[in-house]
Amino acid sequence: VDERGYEGSLYLLFETVKDYNLKKNVSAITEADQKGMDFLVEPQRLAKPLGRALPEALLRRAGFDGFDFSPSQKVAFRHFYETGVTLLLGPPGSGKTDFIARSLLLLCLEAKEEGRTLKVLLSANSHAAIENALFKTAEKLRAAIGAGLFAEDEISLCKLEKLEDGGEAVVCLETEKLAETMAEKPFFFLGSTVWSIEKARQRALISEPFDVIVIDEASQMRMADAILPMMHGREQSTRYLIVGDEEQLPAILKGRYAKDPEKPFLLGSLFRYYHDCDTLQNAAGRRFTRALSENFRMNDIISRYSAQRIYRPLYGADYKAFNERIASQTMEGRFSLSAAEEKLRGLSLTPEERNLLLRILDPAYPLVLCVPKGDTPPARGKPRSCGSPGSQNASRRSSRKRAEKATARRRSGERRRRTATSASSPRTTSISPV
Repeated sequence: VDERGYEGSLYLLFETVKDYNLKKNVSAITEADQKGMDFLVEPQRLAKPLGRALPEALLRRAGFDGFDFSPSQKVAFRHFYETGVTLLLGPPGSGKTDFIARSLLLLCLEAKEEGRTLKVLLSANSHAAIENALFKTAEKLRAAIGAGLFAEDEISLCKLEKLEDGGEAVVCLETEKLAETMAEKPFFFLGSTVWSIEKARQRALISEPFDVIVIDEASQMRMADAILPMMHGREQSTRYLIVGDEEQLPAILKGRYAKDPEKPFLLGSLFRYYHDCDTLQNAAGRRFTRALSENFRMNDIISRYSAQRIYRPLYGADYKAFNERIASQTMEGRFSLSAAEEKLRGLSLTPEERNLLLRILDPAYPLVLCVPKGDTPPARGKPRSCGSPGSQNASRRSSRKRAEKATARRRSGERRRRTATSASSPRTTSISPV
């Protein structure tokens, strides 16, 4: 009863978030636990020799497409061949996808010559990452067929449930046909998201363990999700290749949770957990982490900046452009600054703005650091009117709400001291060509 004499019930409303994948995680992890697959959260157990040394003859055949492994890729492939798990670290442009495709085809070539089958599972959080790896494998497979290493249709490249556009090289495979196809094809490469492969597990459509399991973009995959594809291997013989870069996008979690020091794998990414297991628990140094230290995309200036500012703890001075041609490449000869200047004359720009853009576009400076300073200047001229007065009012209300939310977010942190500047003070930018 309240102070006015009204009777009623008191209700407390709480915001809740429903995780539709939680039951799938629990089901898969429970089965993995019942099968004694706790080695998945103890990667040191996987990091043991498989009992075979890499044949140099196989390594020499890596150049079947006219290219070859880079020096660091050769080191990584040797470890991948000889050891149960490899954590492959590679910044953008270091050839991670190329490494996956070339390595898998070499393993397939050896299996063919020894009369063995090879079943490969390639998984990631995104369809794009899976398809990129499959398409790269298809590209190199065409070169391998041209070199006489494989016959047409000898290797099956499939994507489970969904495929954007694989052409004839990559086939979209229905879940119901997985067990039949996997049993029929001696060399079977399956690309699948964690949830598609889990659907197949629930329907008992995975007829046998995979010989190789590749997790791409592992820094974006939660450890709890990674169990779903990784549980379809064997501790004694499956090769696990965990590929990623912790300096790129992390695993996405909605909410903030306190970490349990006794169970660090509950939160965060597969890549981070395996990396920490390898670096923090091994006093003798990294056992199963291998880094790709050559870059095939960025010139010397950009590579050096990345090495010094981002990857120094892992690479030191070793991270660099792959060769002199890549190291020295610029936009000069492919981009005309005079043509850009001519186009800028047709725009309504102040001399300072025109000079700023020309300095940013100058091909002589591959890396330009722009540091905005001061307040954002007000828009010049009157805003254009669009729509009816009602729609304009609605737009103004929407803009005002967004501004109020932005203001609230800024005030939630520590208040910053405001400098006494005029409302019409121009925005200035300093540029530091590197």
